[in-house]
Amino acid sequence: NAEASVRMALSESILNILSSGVNKLSDVKISANWMANPNKNESNSDLFNSVKSLSEDICQIWKITIPVGKDSMSMETRWNNEKDIVVSPLSLIASLPLFFNYITFLVQKGQILALHDRSDGGLAACLSEMVLCSEMGAEINIGLLDKKKVASFLFNEELGLVIQVEKNTAKEIKQTLKDPSYGASVIELGNPIKENNLIFSTETERLEFSYKEMMKNWWKVSHKIQKERDNPKVAEEELRSVLNPKKRKLSQDIKFRQSSDSYSSRPKIAILREQGINGQTEMAAAFHQAYFDSYDVHMSDLIMKEKNLKDFSGIVFPGGFSYGDVLGAGKGWANSILFNSFLYDEFSEFFSDKNKIVLGVCNGCQILSSLKKIIPGAENWPNFIKNYSDQFEARLTQVNVQKSSSVFFDGMAGSRLIVPVAHGEGRAQFESNISFDKFSEEKLAVIKYCDDESSPTQNYPLNPNGSKDAIAGCTSKDGRITAMMPHPERAFLNRQISWTDAEDEFSPWKMIFLNARKAIN
Repeated sequence: NAEASVRMALSESILNILSSGVNKLSDVKISANWMANPNKNESNSDLFNSVKSLSEDICQIWKITIPVGKDSMSMETRWNNEKDIVVSPLSLIASLPLFFNYITFLVQKGQILALHDRSDGGLAACLSEMVLCSEMGAEINIGLLDKKKVASFLFNEELGLVIQVEKNTAKEIKQTLKDPSYGASVIELGNPIKENNLIFSTETERLEFSYKEMMKNWWKVSHKIQKERDNPKVAEEELRSVLNPKKRKLSQDIKFRQSSDSYSSRPKIAILREQGINGQTEMAAAFHQAYFDSYDVHMSDLIMKEKNLKDFSGIVFPGGFSYGDVLGAGKGWANSILFNSFLYDEFSEFFSDKNKIVLGVCNGCQILSSLKKIIPGAENWPNFIKNYSDQFEARLTQVNVQKSSSVFFDGMAGSRLIVPVAHGEGRAQFESNISFDKFSEEKLAVIKYCDDESSPTQNYPLNPNGSKDAIAGCTSKDGRITAMMPHPERAFLNRQISWTDAEDEFSPWKMIFLNARKAIN
């Protein structure tokens, strides 16, 4: 039933974002991708009736708009000299008015503790996902005897939600949804339990599934793909990590107080740009919050002598993919400086100035590493090469702040902080054991990837790239120049971070930008 399928696609999309903070249903905007085969008359009829139904029966009544859409109108496959044809049924991929608004009201009041929509895989998949991601268990009482009814109850993919609430809220919800205008019925499924198991009970049997058992099966296909696509050793390490959630938990341990200093003057800091750089805006915003005036400076501005580095108290190399990384991470940009006599002298002079500060993040870290021969006190820095996983790593991780001379990390040693990483070539590799020994003796590491006890780790994915000694960043001997792979500019506000145990507006990462301001006379 084509019309029913598109109504369900739209409704599933809406239920999927119900807990995201949407205030009311009319705030939702949908992107629709119509997938059909126009070579068949019945397909054309289905498409017409479905679009008409979606527009008149749902969107107009629910006050939902579909401002953009896409058509995939060749959904058929032919072979054997086009004698055999398989035609896809019409479907809609879309990116309950009174009911929806009531649930959002409860979400905004903080009365819903957990929520997940029932869709593909039905109730069984929905509950499994809730158990796997929360690391809590659930005991579900089905109360049915007929096995066919049990299967239908657990695996039907009709529209629905599973919500966790306090008992008083449950009573209120049941009373409210008795009103037939909501078009919803309420079933009490059971309760959360501390043991990390999913339990189904019927009138005659009790089925219990452990977290490890479910996760191993859930991860099975991904693990197989990862072993074929990535470094097989890394795939095994990640599976072990997934099956031991306590060991991969992220947490913060802050050993410093956020600075409350304010400044009347705002030094000028240059946020450098080159082709492919994409992190300049967040970086400028972070320094602006730390009493700097941030200036957008493209390398062409320096080459054309329209801007001069001497006018700035500091410079920043932000993240991105300079020159598409075609010459290796950051090397193209670094070479544009090293092989241009004017830029070579200008940057060499800036790096040598004891009153200036320099920060490089991600791609910027790779660039500074490639420029180490003109950075005083950086001779023993590592190079940053392809991740041990053989893949681009974009994930939330944690680092331990080392005791170092870095002005950016002043007073922060010993803290464990969560921070995003996003790089394909972030593995620290030293030119020789002598370089590594000198680097270690001089305490030039500023942060290291760590476990939940703040100890440096080589275990993936806690160490996302396989860096030697878990090194995630380094500093020059005098501490004015710091390079790091993780992205503090993507985490200086708590709302930027996908998970955090802090509720303040600013995260602990704001401190490195405030420290930078303190270092400027």
